[in-house]
Amino acid sequence: MIKKKTVYKNNIKKEVYSVQFRVTKIKDLINVIIPNFDSYPLLTQKKADFILFKQVVLMMDRKEHLTIEGLQKIVAIRGSIN
Repeated sequence: MIKKKTVYKNNIKKEVYSVQFRVTKIKDLINVIIPNFDSYPLLTQKKADFILFKQVVLMMDRKEHLTIEGLQKIVAIRGSIN
């Protein structure tokens, strides 16, 4: 969805366009979002955060988040993400 937003700064009106992509299924993360960032890697700290995010998504796909150990592992990983 492309949204048009009017922004006022120093009494100057500017039209700004933004794009939103909503993910509602974990399979969309696995099949669309993660492959995109694997093909076009992020730079700096964001790359490290993506690697941890990807690890959590794959754990959730394997249903590891449904166990106490898996959930604790995810919480520990979350603590490392900036």
